[in-house]
Amino acid sequence: MSSNEYIKIQIISINHFSIDYQVLKVGTQEIYALKEININNNFKSFRIEEAINILKDINHPNISRLIDFKINLNYFYIITEYYNGGNLDQHLKANQIDLLNEEEVQYIMKQVINIVKYLHDKKIVHRNLIIDNLLLNYESEKDLIEKNLLKAKIKLGDFGMSSHLSKGNFLYERVGHVKYVAPEVFRSQKYDEKIDIWSLGVICSKLLIGDFPYNSEILNNQGSGDSVFYYLPETLSKEAISFINCMLQYNPNLRKSVDNLAKHEFLTKNVKDFNKVKICDIKEHIEDTKIKINIIDNQWVSEYFGNGIDELIN
Repeated sequence: MSSNEYIKIQIISINHFSIDYQVLKVGTQEIYALKEININNNFKSFRIEEAINILKDINHPNISRLIDFKINLNYFYIITEYYNGGNLDQHLKANQIDLLNEEEVQYIMKQVINIVKYLHDKKIVHRNLIIDNLLLNYESEKDLIEKNLLKAKIKLGDFGMSSHLSKGNFLYERVGHVKYVAPEVFRSQKYDEKIDIWSLGVICSKLLIGDFPYNSEILNNQGSGDSVFYYLPETLSKEAISFINCMLQYNPNLRKSVDNLAKHEFLTKNVKDFNKVKICDIKEHIEDTKIKINIIDNQWVSEYFGNGIDELIN
């Protein structure tokens, strides 16, 4: 990239493949985000081409808009809209918190579900839905200073692993963050857009409980059903547990589509009307004060918690 086009102001974030910068376009007052990708760092060039083609093809208020892209011998640069609040993971760390309340998670997931619905309607699978890629933008200086999540617009970034999915086709490449990746990807099986649904379930549960609900090693489990579990605290509402259960299904065919998730009561009801869990009714499913949920066979979860969208067709 020519040094007289953009001036790097500060680093926004660093990950394995790239560094994100806040940059100023020379000769203007325009601020952008620049992703600097080291081409020599085992980053496959076809992914970059696919990402650029996808970014050119999408136009959504909750997706960082592509401004420009450049390439030289060592680096590939993607310039997008600037987001002034950093990413969601940085927000948690800066405020020294591990989890959010259900109102905040509802607010975030409404926007994220809307984004993923837009992508899936266009046959685009993101393949890297993690909290680090949920970017925050505040319209007012007051909201930015206060870091009020309920005033933040969520923007989805980093399309470096995204791919188009032709009708009736599957993807096979094993990509994604190990903590968020769906079981079928983890086990090197064919997959479709339902892997994004699993990742949404991981995001939602991590934001609500402050940790991943399972050990990623279980996703490679070759055994039968009752040996694969995830755990949720008894403090969550029935609506939240139901919502997570719609996404964290080992069988991708049992995961709800984004169309159905958008109609789930966790997103449509007032948080004040959520129902608390009655531990006495499910005491046989409690282990170390946490609700133990079988990933493969969790019929009792649907019976007790419901899925909020029983009347809908997948």
